Amino acid sequence: MKGLARRRVVGLLLLGLALPACGELMQPSTYPVSGTVTYNGDPLREGVITFHPDNGRAAYGRIKNGHIVDVTTFREGDGALPGHHRVVIEASTEDPNDPFNSFSMLPIEYASPGTSGLEAELTSARGNTLSFELTDREQ
Repeated sequence: MKGLARRRVVGLLLLGLALPACGELMQPSTYPVSGTVTYNGDPLREGVITFHPDNGRAAYGRIKNGHIVDVTTFREGDGALPGHHRVVIEASTEDPNDPFNSFSMLPIEYASPGTSGLEAELTSARGNTLSFELTDREQ
């Protein structure tokens, strides 16, 4: 009986090690994303970009010196789901007189998938290079 119990324990441990790998294999494919973001003609120094697919999990990335980097859906830097996305771009800065207060550096419309007007079609598993040219909008 001890031998059978030991085999069960070893079997359960091996199963526990295999399950995370199985979950990873069951995740949908993601595509690499890179590109540029400008605001009023200048590279956006820093910010956050979000890709909202028509179906599935959103992907988040960073904007550094005008470049889209580290787009992540499931694991850091794995990219975004293929297909059509509504895109949101946000950038904020702290109030120099109140470090607990920040304000948007971009028009607020860019912070919502319903109002940003930004879209991306991700079609290549080899990579998708995007370009977003943001401007001040008429009020």
